[in-house]
Amino acid sequence: MADGECIEPAVLARLLPYLTESIMVIGLDGKVRANLAPPGGILGQGDRQGTSVFEYFHPDDMAAGMELAVSARDTEPGWQGSGVIRMRKADGTYEAYELTVVNHTDDPVLQGFVARTRSIDGYDTSEYSVPDHDELIESLAEAVPVAIMLIDPFGEPLFVNRAAVTLLGAEVDELRARGLPELAPALAERGAQPGESTVELRLGGRVLCARLVSRGRPGRVASIVVTLEDVTELTRRANHDPLTGLPNRAAVLDELNARLADAPSGVTVIYCDLDGFKLVNDRFGHAVGDRVLMQVAEVLRGAVREGDLVGRIGGDEFVFVCNDLDDVALTSVSERITRGLTMSSSSPEGPGITVSLGVARGRPGDTSRDVLHRADVSMYAAKRATEVG
Repeated sequence: MADGECIEPAVLARLLPYLTESIMVIGLDGKVRANLAPPGGILGQGDRQGTSVFEYFHPDDMAAGMELAVSARDTEPGWQGSGVIRMRKADGTYEAYELTVVNHTDDPVLQGFVARTRSIDGYDTSEYSVPDHDELIESLAEAVPVAIMLIDPFGEPLFVNRAAVTLLGAEVDELRARGLPELAPALAERGAQPGESTVELRLGGRVLCARLVSRGRPGRVASIVVTLEDVTELTRRANHDPLTGLPNRAAVLDELNARLADAPSGVTVIYCDLDGFKLVNDRFGHAVGDRVLMQVAEVLRGAVREGDLVGRIGGDEFVFVCNDLDDVALTSVSERITRGLTMSSSSPEGPGITVSLGVARGRPGDTSRDVLHRADVSMYAAKRATEVG
């Protein structure tokens, strides 16, 4: 063969049995991108692209393999590390190998890690010093200070690292007892098909972002790695008005859409607009205006029933979203709003503040914007009627 020519497939087939090592190119996602192995080696003969390298680790050496993988991800090109790990061969049996990983992420062709395996002759598992499983998990948790759980496809925890225990607190006992039923929809997908998904969990008044990565093959997912992040404060900031602490426009629209999708005819929206608020800002300044808005928010919180939502959707505009609000209850809520605001406007910082209310009830096929528009139109009609009167 001339220089630069590739080995002919027939010649390569004859040479493969003489290979003493299996060689893999592993991407940043842990999946095999290319492989070269003897017929009886770890990957056997044939293309194994797209499979996870973790599929070939012995279950008892999984933590050690994960620790090596985590270490490799944090390195610069040229780094090299190794460890002794039992890996599954083509015939289904396990053998001990020295696994050497070299960082080639800067190589435009390889774009990943080259992993070489060298069989260890005379390996005796009883003589091989394997760190205690708990020590390996603890070491991994220290290396990755992120809440991590390993669960089976049914949601039962196989292990929970220390960061997850700290994050979940007392709820970790409940987790171990009953799993996480909140993950059921995502598990139905991930439990059957390898891949990734993200789901939002609400536990004990907190909002957690759970990222699920399932390991295995289609129809044979063995376990799912779950990472948890507490996003309660981020969610609160994204969904609440920073001045009054009430849900903001986006949160009101989301909740209204959800209720309309469930039972549109049972949804009532009350649109509240403050009359005379601009004069307060002009006369006393915006600092006083802000205090008035905070007072108004407290009044409106006191006017809601259990299960109702009140939010601020504009400068001096507020919205109630209520379920099953009949005419009697509507009158009661409206009176609490007007009476409360009349009392608060008697202070020196809030003279002349009144409120105009508009009401709209949901209809089949409505979106949140449809109902809000009708409630807004109703509010302006009430405002004009007051001004004429």
